[in-house]
Amino acid sequence: MSEGLNLHRACRDVVLFHLDWNPGRIEQQIGRVDRQGSDWMVTCIAALDHGRELPTINVHTVAIEGTYDDLRTAVVTERAKVLRSQLFGEIIPAAQLAALSPEVQREIAGIQIDFRPSKSNKQRSPT
Repeated sequence: MSEGLNLHRACRDVVLFHLDWNPGRIEQQIGRVDRQGSDWMVTCIAALDHGRELPTINVHTVAIEGTYDDLRTAVVTERAKVLRSQLFGEIIPAAQLAALSPEVQREIAGIQIDFRPSKSNKQRSPT
């Protein structure tokens, strides 16, 4: 399910039966339950107010090993990692980062990614 469905008041689980190639479309599908006034948001606010564990939105994909869907899942997962790194500067997923030694975590935290064009690559104005 994607556009036009409001499932946010009762759902916190998303099952992607047909994984789209585009991570943006997947975000749109997840957005059916991740929106203002959603069950997740109400539960999250209550958890913050009472010092309880924060809830999650659980996203599941359906793919049989060795099939086209399995390949698509692997490709889209990599695309999502690249997108996260571009948008948020995430070098590696948080769970993997937490498993590393504190010194490696500090070293990774010190990496500065700058996606701005370098000054030498700026185009000149036409004359």
